[in-house]
Amino acid sequence: MAAAAASSQHSHPPQRSTGSLCRSDRSCSASESGGLHLAKSSLGRIELVYGTLLLLIWTLGGGIDLLNQLWLRTSLDTVLTGIGLILSLSLVSGLLELPFSLYSTFVLEERFGFNKTTAKRYLLDMLLQMMLSLLIGVPLLWAILWLMDGAGVYWWFAAWALLIGFMLLMTWIFPTLIAPLFNKFIPLRRVS
Repeated sequence: MAAAAASSQHSHPPQRSTGSLCRSDRSCSASESGGLHLAKSSLGRIELVYGTLLLLIWTLGGGIDLLNQLWLRTSLDTVLTGIGLILSLSLVSGLLELPFSLYSTFVLEERFGFNKTTAKRYLLDMLLQMMLSLLIGVPLLWAILWLMDGAGVYWWFAAWALLIGFMLLMTWIFPTLIAPLFNKFIPLRRVS
């Protein structure tokens, strides 16, 4: 019955969107969006090789162990040492991957007319993202590491249950509270 009601409301196909992702002062051609896609794909392949090399350096090259040894020299307890290790690994990795993000946003997207981000907006978004990562990530990390340290042989089950609960909570929190901090949402118009 609902299908019949839906089909009677839409007796003709919806109109094609005339919105443009390009600059508002000119129209966007298929070659521009295709060119951006190809350029980003090429950059993505380079980024994949770079990321693989970083992963090998972090793991087989001893980078994680080096950071771990630095954190073990502190007089912090196990959980805080683990948090420090993960945060420092994330910070260094983020800094090493930053040039790709900057190039993609300010060179490629600018070249094809898709960039509307200013350097100030980019920096503010990055700082906001770091703040949110710390506010959300550190308590979650603390809880998981605390479970690993004190929940016995079934720590993995307790950590799994915690992560499932966290993911379910985030399915509500992200679109209602977090995404609006980075994006402007406007309601879709009903076309009749």
